[in-house]
Amino acid sequence: MKSTTIKPGYRLSVTSWENDGDHYKTNVLEGLSKEKVQFYVDLLSLFVSELHGNAYEPSAQELQVAVQAMTTVADLHRGTLEPEEYRQCTEDSCAFMHQFLGHSENYAFRVFDSMLVQFVPTEIILQDVTSEFQKD
Repeated sequence: MKSTTIKPGYRLSVTSWENDGDHYKTNVLEGLSKEKVQFYVDLLSLFVSELHGNAYEPSAQELQVAVQAMTTVADLHRGTLEPEEYRQCTEDSCAFMHQFLGHSENYAFRVFDSMLVQFVPTEIILQDVTSEFQKD
């Protein structure tokens, strides 16, 4: 049997979409500190559709503006970030944001729609009991 472990700490669920409000996707990050959640919340606020979200095949200039905005947020939270996280956020920004917003073909950045922040006080182990319900 396979089990799933949910780490203690903050849990951030991020829902995003592409294009005209379709292809919704939710990604979950677990075991976060409160400071790290605040960093992600500040970063995600850049990707509402009116700002940098819904970027379909953006120009080099549009990408540069988005990366500069991300760098500004990363600089505000630099003490919270590991050096590699900072580098990814500011240098490999598309891949970094795909972790939270998901990825869609030809879209540099999806649109941040909503989030849910939860606190998990202790490790939770979910056991897979599927076999108990399958016929032989």
